[in-house]
Amino acid sequence: MHPLAQFVQDRFPDAVTGVNEAFGDTVNWDLIPRNAIANVNLMSGSNPVFGLNTLGGVLAVQTKSGFAFPGTSARLAGGSFGSRSAEFEHGGHGERADWFVAGNANDETGWREHSSSRIRQAFAKGGWQDSRSDIDVSLALADNALEGTQALPVSMLDTPRQAYTWPDRTENRLVFANLSVRRIVGADNLIAGNVYVRELSSRNQNSNVNDSCAAGPCAFNAFNDAGRIDETRVGFALQATRDAPIAHRENQFSAGVSFDTSRSAFDGSAQEANFSAQREAVGISPFVTETAVATRQQYARLYLLDTLTLAQDLYATTSASYNVTELQISDRTGTQPALDGKPIRTVAMT
Repeated sequence: MHPLAQFVQDRFPDAVTGVNEAFGDTVNWDLIPRNAIANVNLMSGSNPVFGLNTLGGVLAVQTKSGFAFPGTSARLAGGSFGSRSAEFEHGGHGERADWFVAGNANDETGWREHSSSRIRQAFAKGGWQDSRSDIDVSLALADNALEGTQALPVSMLDTPRQAYTWPDRTENRLVFANLSVRRIVGADNLIAGNVYVRELSSRNQNSNVNDSCAAGPCAFNAFNDAGRIDETRVGFALQATRDAPIAHRENQFSAGVSFDTSRSAFDGSAQEANFSAQREAVGISPFVTETAVATRQQYARLYLLDTLTLAQDLYATTSASYNVTELQISDRTGTQPALDGKPIRTVAMT
């Protein structure tokens, strides 16, 4: 591994980029290519470096580089239930420049009926390094379709592979670009920054039983729910870290600032349906939009973090953060004005 990369990994593990989605702050693990991951570190407890949603801890995912993972490898696999996959990765470097690419294609029909999955992922990363500077540009792409059916009631367990209701399908498409720059200043200081843009398009359709049929005859015994989310998120972060002893004890002090802004559009619709003999919810009317909203969110924070080594495997950590969040939601149907709201700004200190 390049000396600078080893220095950053060992002494400044907090210089990372978050992958939480803007709408709901969720993480879609299917969008992260497995063969592009160098390592995953679990950091327990609240950490202001990673934002507000880290009370229990955070998983820090580090991607591969051409300096650390040179060479080429490919893998083909197949198995039961239509499982087949192809994976490829290639890394290389010159004296100062490096590159890494990875791609995945995975398909399976699933052990249950109507529970197939399709994964398409691509990752590319290029960088330039010298003894004190490190610049990386990465691009992640994904186009996935995942199907999964609900648990069976006891009355249907005689055929465990059948679906209770279907379709239940989620499609995710991602474009994620990131630029990160690190510069070592002096012997013990690091300045790190990154800028990113993330676009996600998510579609899902779920089949459901019409519960009103339990009370007697009904016009339709099922319905389909459909949702779509389109979001764009842009942000930057800047962090300064000093790793130098205090009173002859190892100490690491970090100060940083970040800003994220996002826009999301959500649509929810429903369709009347009847079950076929195979328990497919077949629509008998068009989808009708029930909810359509647009959201805008801005998130700025300033944080401080200090870790002092008291003894072997004993540390004292002090942290503080100042966070300002602004959220706005607006109705896009024109029929639900109660969803409209002026921008709400909240300030939090930890």
